[in-house]
Amino acid sequence: GIAIRPGSDSNSVVNCQVSGNGNPATPDFTGGGSGIIIGSSNVAPAPLSNSVLGSTVNNNVRHGILLTTTDGNTVKNSTANGNGQSGITLSFGADGNTVQDNVANGNALRGISVSGSVPQPDSNTFTGNQLAGNLVRDIEDFTAGGGTLGTRNTYIANPCTTSLPGGLCVPPVVGGKNLKIATGSIDLTW
Repeated sequence: GIAIRPGSDSNSVVNCQVSGNGNPATPDFTGGGSGIIIGSSNVAPAPLSNSVLGSTVNNNVRHGILLTTTDGNTVKNSTANGNGQSGITLSFGADGNTVQDNVANGNALRGISVSGSVPQPDSNTFTGNQLAGNLVRDIEDFTAGGGTLGTRNTYIANPCTTSLPGGLCVPPVVGGKNLKIATGSIDLTW
């Protein structure tokens, strides 16, 4: 996979394909088995202002894209499908990040996951992410605060069907588009 570790600032991962990474025996808190990781759990200094743009991060043992203990990053126009945990995950004080116009489908747990780990991820913005067919939920945010629906974060127009708390999704627009979800495969034609 690709790792941007503590002290690395203003890096860009652009139009990369990252798949098949991971050893299930590697502890999850290290980010091992994730396709792209920015940060490292509770290790300073936090990487700042990095970006993942137009990348495909599929079929990794753990997370597709993991932001942990990192601030001010952008994940945009990327795809994170079929990963062993969640497509895009924010944890351990990942603050002020922008997650926009991504696709996260068919992941074993969630499309987007925001953990309630301390310190809780705060002031992140999730806009226009298309999520479908994730096993547990399309979006889960375990934080508590003054953001959307009592989370610490902002959710704007994310087409999906299942979320915790309920109401973080907007209904997928299917008129004029073909959305088919079947066990074991996802066919999206937009």
